[in-house]
Amino acid sequence: MNKRRIVKEIMNPYMDKNGFTLAKYERGDWYYRKKIEGALLEICISDANGRLHMHIGIYGKGYDAQAEQFLGTLTAPRTSTWDWDYWRKESEEKKEKAYKDTLYDFRDILELNGKEIFEKIVTDYKNRIPNRKHYLLMMEHYDELEKKYSEELCPEKCNIVELWEKIAAWVEKARKYPLEEIEERLIGYVTVMETEMIKRYGGERENNQDAESCFICNVGNSRDTINFMARFFLLWKNKDAKDWEKREIESLCNEQLSD
Repeated sequence: MNKRRIVKEIMNPYMDKNGFTLAKYERGDWYYRKKIEGALLEICISDANGRLHMHIGIYGKGYDAQAEQFLGTLTAPRTSTWDWDYWRKESEEKKEKAYKDTLYDFRDILELNGKEIFEKIVTDYKNRIPNRKHYLLMMEHYDELEKKYSEELCPEKCNIVELWEKIAAWVEKARKYPLEEIEERLIGYVTVMETEMIKRYGGERENNQDAESCFICNVGNSRDTINFMARFFLLWKNKDAKDWEKREIESLCNEQLSD
């Protein structure tokens, strides 16, 4: 079975007609992308261990929609999700038929639901928190913010868990205020937390320009990657995240002490 030829014959006409280009092919996965209102939308056709999948989302931000969610919108689907495991079929001929029929259903899902799916994903992306504004604030004013908010938090007087608790206590109070009133301070606290983690446990700052995210990586003996910007904004949005986030910090610190 020539999978690349089949995908090209079945999926490319839809992608071409709707402005998607094949950005990457890698180990049985096809990544089609299109810029919509400043967001880079991605459709991934994935062949994972003999099962086909289709995922849709913003490039670098994970996938918000899966083909399984929309199979029921087709009036006459060629497959069930069981058939997407095409490797189960008894013969090569039946495997190829299941492979093709699954791709035809993926194409029909996009034809029927694509516009609505894309609009929702792009709208949610534009309304996301943290967003490009916060990414640029951190990238362009990191040292300035770290200096300013280190003077306030005095991280040299506490351990990492105590520093996190200071920030979490402020976030609890800040939840009642609109985002524009607290976002600079929240980003400033991120810079302090990152700086102290690297000082004490090692690691380095990194950023992903395409995904507009900042994080630290290779932290500690386990070489963890931590996105404090995402974590602190989650803490501000969702009070239920507090206990889980604290356990994560405690676990990381205990891990360093035990090594």
